[in-house]
Order: sequence, then structure tokens, then C-alpha cells
Amino acid sequence: MSAAAESELEFRAEGDDAWYSVLVGAQGERLTIKYVGFSDNLDEVFEASRFESFEELKEFEGRFRPVSVQLQDEECSKAVEGLPVCASHSFNGFDLRFYDAVMEHVITERHSRAKGEEECLCTFVLVWQHGPGAGIMMEKKIENICLVQSKEKPDRNVALFLERAKEKIGKKCAKRSVSQIHPSEGWAEDINEINRQDADLGGADNYLILIENLEKDLSPSTITEFIHQQTSIVSQSYVFASSSKESYARGAIVLNTHKDLQVLCKFFNNPGHIIISSRGR
Repeated sequence: MSAAAESELEFRAEGDDAWYSVLVGAQGERLTIKYVGFSDNLDEVFEASRFESFEELKEFEGRFRPVSVQLQDEECSKAVEGLPVCASHSFNGFDLRFYDAVMEHVITERHSRAKGEEECLCTFVLVWQHGPGAGIMMEKKIENICLVQSKEKPDRNVALFLERAKEKIGKKCAKRSVSQIHPSEGWAEDINEINRQDADLGGADNYLILIENLEKDLSPSTITEFIHQQTSIVSQSYVFASSSKESYARGAIVLNTHKDLQVLCKFFNNPGHIIISSRGR
């Protein structure tokens, strides 16, 4: 697969939590980040398989945005209370880094003119939102202030990589569901029967989630209706026969699309969703 053209974005680095201008390129299951103005030795490569959950991937997605724009002297009236900005801060006079802040208020001063050009002399009082100064109020001048740009549409390279990562997470989720099941008498035959039915219906590409600890008298339709009520997903459900020695039954949920798999896995993996029967199972 050929690499897409690199995109210029801002990226909030994981190491120091600061924003940097970067060039982003996606190829296959890799996303490469090149820091503009820095050595190639600092390039970062992210693998789609590194993410364990959709929440973790969402947090990573939030680290990208369009490049912020320097606030110009004649534009200082745009800096109003509550405005989110990206501002620079110099550590020990040399190490300049950018962090998000919110405009607390502006100490206005009359602008001067030097050689016909307007010069803003106002002072901007900010509250840092992250980084080493998070929660601290600080005064800055206009040359330190950049306007955060809205995301009109997802960047193509980032979007391609996110899709690969979502596929990986979905597969991990399905594997976790399967790994929680312990084989019992007739289990393999039940799975093979489902696979045969799917093939007969043209559904060989369907997704299967195995479930256990079910009430023995639970009907497949009850499972299907519950899933639809909670997630709006249309699915097929099966409850397998269990031996008299077992106190519970096992079953399976068959889904039509990878998207449905992602949604249902997210629902099941949510710590706030504990599914208990009327008899406490």
C-alpha cells in the first residue's frame, strides 16, 4: 500500500504534553510523526496494534488538530474572556514550548505605531490547561498567543490510521470474549453448527461473540431484544444446551458488521454495565 501525502498538523506529544508542528504520514498500519524543525532522530512511529481500547484511541485522536495561527497585533480584539488559545512559554529562557490556555482577561493598552505598523502593547492573562503549569494564571504578550483552529474535517492520514487501529481493537475485543469461555461437552459442535448456518445464509463474514454464565432457561430472543434495546444493534443469538452437572448455560451472539462488533464490545467492556439476571446470575 502506498503512503499518502504527508499532512501538516499540530500534535500534543506524550512525553512533555506540549504542542508541536508535525508532518504526519500513514502507511499500512503505521503512523509516522516528524517534528518540524527537529532532528529526524526524534521522529515517532505509532503502530495500529498498540491501542487496547476505543477510549485510548479516542484520547490519541484528540492529540491532533490543525496548526494554530499566530494572533496579529491588529487582531487583539479577538482575545476575549474564555477564549481557548495555544500559548508559548519559555523554560530557562531558551526552551520554548506551547500549551493550551484559556483567556482570563486582557489588560488593554493603547497600541503604538512604528514605521506605520501597529504594535499591540496589551497584556493577556491566561490560565494554563495542561502541562507543568496546569491551573496556574500567567501574563503573556501578543507574540506568545496563537488562535486554536477548529477541525473542519478529519485529516486523511490520521483517519486512515484510526480505522486500522479500530479494526485491531475490535479483533482484540472479540478474542477477549472468546478467551473467557471454558470448553464443555458439545461446545465445539455448537460453534460448528452456527458456522454452518451462517454459511448457508451467506454470512461467512459475520462476527461471533461467545458468552457464558447464562440462566439455563434464557431464550435467544431475550438476548437479541436486550441487545437491540441497549445498543440498537440487530443480531442473532444462540443458547447452547448444557449438561445437568452445569449450573449455567453458554451462548453466542452473531453480528453482521465490524461496526456492530465495536459498539457491542464497548458496551460489554464498560465497567458501568453489569448484566445480572432476575435470579442474580
